[in-house]
Order: sequence, then structure tokens, then C-alpha cells
Amino acid sequence: MVLMKMMRVMLILLLFANTLFPFTKKQYGNYDKSGVRYFLNALFYEQAGNPERSEENLQIAYLKTNSDVIKLNLSIRNLISGKKDEGYTALKELYDSGYNLGRFGIYLYLSLKKGDPQTYDLLDRIISDLNELGETGTAAEVIRQKMTDRIYLFENADDFIDFYNEIYPEELSRNYEYFFKSVILQVQSRIKKDGSAVNRVIEELEGKYGDLPYLFYSIAFSACLENKDIENAKPLLDKMTRYNYGEPGYYFDRALYFSEAGKLDTARNILLEGIRLSKDTALRLKLGSVYLALKDLKKAGKVFDDIVRDSPESDIVHETICNEYAKSGYEDEAVRFFERAVEKFPDDPELLNNYSYLLAEKEKELKKALEMAGKAVSLNKTSITFLDTKAWVLFRLGRYGEAEKIMDEIFADEGSYYHQSSEELFDHYAEIKKALNKNEELANISINKTAVVLSEIIIQSSYLLQAGG
Repeated sequence: MVLMKMMRVMLILLLFANTLFPFTKKQYGNYDKSGVRYFLNALFYEQAGNPERSEENLQIAYLKTNSDVIKLNLSIRNLISGKKDEGYTALKELYDSGYNLGRFGIYLYLSLKKGDPQTYDLLDRIISDLNELGETGTAAEVIRQKMTDRIYLFENADDFIDFYNEIYPEELSRNYEYFFKSVILQVQSRIKKDGSAVNRVIEELEGKYGDLPYLFYSIAFSACLENKDIENAKPLLDKMTRYNYGEPGYYFDRALYFSEAGKLDTARNILLEGIRLSKDTALRLKLGSVYLALKDLKKAGKVFDDIVRDSPESDIVHETICNEYAKSGYEDEAVRFFERAVEKFPDDPELLNNYSYLLAEKEKELKKALEMAGKAVSLNKTSITFLDTKAWVLFRLGRYGEAEKIMDEIFADEGSYYHQSSEELFDHYAEIKKALNKNEELANISINKTAVVLSEIIIQSSYLLQAGG
């Protein structure tokens, strides 16, 4: 769901890059000088911030010329001013007549409900129209939307790769090429477990552009580490070093590599060296997690306490430490830190949710856990993970019907099936149904793991576009 919203925001931004636009004699029939004058007046009033007068002049210009260009401008002005029925009707008429709407075809796409079969043909037409107009950058963004819309249809990596090869644009800016190549690199590495694909993509791009952005190498590096592909991660680490040697990030990246390689003592020593040069918070948090992995609870505690003392007002620091204790299996220490954190940040929904979930897992202080979960949901009503936590606490309390109602609502949204936490949420859903003797309701439903990972991959790769290469 986060991915869908992010992609649609990008499309909306593309629309607002242009509103009204000029036209030439070749672009309309029934040439009429007064019609042109009214159209120019409309452009003037639009620039002057007088949309009502702009719309009046557009209407007169269209009546005098019957120009498709003016009709398109008028439809966009109607949409912007809230006259959606008129605007969409005119746009649809132009679309059905074969007129090239360019980027404004995106308005029609946004008017359709998610999952509407019409969106597939519409996006294909928009992409074709944009390429015809030479707007390859906008076309690439629409292709990205097309990829996002179809995530849930892919049952395995090969299905996606076939689709990717079919839609891969012939013309791309460098940033969009980085985006698309990052997607396929991660699919090959993370889903197909093909470490050699990382090298192939890197070599191809370096042959074309030379050194790639640090972020591209970092994404590839993370994909290798997730796949426990230490061998292919090492040359990427060396490339990343060229960008941040001697900086905190240099020590962090190297410590991460050696931690994943199982060389915790080496990782610890690298972090200590980096911290001697800079008391960087990320390095110190990583050092604390390494100490936890080394089973040195005392040193980890000292590191974390020092960080809190230096950053007493950082809710993120408190939350990170709590989570480090919890995921390392030190639940008592996690509870102790959560208590401190929630007392200091009583309205932080992440802290409230995570502490509530930990208590539910431990089956302790469940009434307190329910209170915190309810507060977290009230602070962020759209988070399905917060709703899931509340349902899970209710389940632990034996209030199965209430828990089921929440989970039914979560999974009524198709996006919940390829959220990054979908598998865990669905496990909870299944447990709740089982407690109610309703196992059969989920018998033919499962989580599409490929879609879940694809959603993460597209979000990760999109950072390359935000960073500007």
C-alpha cells in the first residue's frame, strides 16, 4: 500500500508540472482569430492566478474553434477546479477519438479504481503516446506504475523477468536506467539467488557510464548480504569505499560486511576504530548490536546507555535500542528499555506498538499491551501493522471475535497481501481463524511471497530516482 501511494504521488507531480499549454495553427481545425485571442487570454489569466476567468475564456475559445487542443485544456481546467464529471467526460471523448493526451492521460488512469482491467490498456496507450511526443522520462515513470500495478500477478521471479523484458524501455535517462537495472539486479539476486547477475548488471552499467552512484552499489551490496552472498558483496564494498573512505559510513559498511560474514570480532574492531575518530550514533548503535551478537550484554548495555545519555530527546535512538534487544532475544532488557522509552515518549506510536507486541509475544501484562496498542492505532489509523498488533493482543486475551474483525478488515485490502509484513500478519490471521474453528475460510488463500519481495525491491530502487543518480 505504501508503494502504491508513493507511485501515484509521482504521477500526480508529473501532471502538475504542466497545466494549460499553448498550441499552434497545425494543432486545431476551424482556425479562428478571435478563438486564438480568447485562448491567449485564458493563458494570461491562468498565469495571473485567476482560474475562473481562464475557464470562461477557454469555453469561448472552444466554441469558436472546436479545437481538440483547447478541449484538452478546458478538461484539465475543469478537473483542477473540481468539475470532475465534465473534465473526465471530455478527456474520455478525446481518448476514444484517438487524440494523443500525452501525460494528461494519467488523469484518466487516476480516475479508475485500483485493479480495474481498463488500467492495463490505458497505461499502454499513455506510454505509447508519451514516446510519440518524445517524453521518454514521463513514459518511464508510467512504465514504473505499470510494473507496480501488476505486482500481485507474478507468482515467481521468471514471470516477472518475462514481463520486465517486455516493458523495458528502449530510451531511458541515466537515472531511470539505474532504477530499472536495480530492480532486475535485486530480482535475480534476492529471489532467484543468482549472485552472478549482480556482476553482470554492474559490469554492463560501468561499461556505459563508468563509476556508478554509491547508492546503486549499496543496494546491490545489501542484496548480496541478504542472500548471504559474501563473495559477491566484497567487490561492491571495495567500490563503495571509493566514496566514503575515512567517513563514518566507511566503517559502518565494513562492519556490516564482516558481521554478515560471521567475523564479529573484526566488525567490533572496525567500529571501535571508527568511533575513536567520530562518535557517530549509527556506528555506536551498530557496536551495541555486535556486542549483543557476541553475548556481551554488559558492554552492549554500556554502549546503549551512553548513546541515550548523549541523545536523550531522540525517540528513534530509544526505539532502535529497544528493537535491538528484542530481536537479539534479550527480552527482559528490551522491556526495561521500552519502559524508559514509553515514559519519555508517551505519544510515540512506533514505541507503543512495538512494546505492545513484545508483551503480547511474552503473554505478559496484556491489559497494558492492549491499552498501548489502542493508543498507537488512534495515533496512526492507517498502519496495518499497528492494527495487527492490536488484533494479536486481543487474541492473546482470548477475545477472538474482536481480533478476527480487525484482521478481516486488514485483508479486505488487496495491498495487505504484498506488504512487507504480510507473512507475519497472515500467520496471525490463520491462528485467529483456527481458534474460531474457521480454518476453511483461509484454505485457498496464501501470501504471494514474490509480490512481497517485489514491492520491497521497487521501493528500494526508487530511492535512486529520489537521489537523482
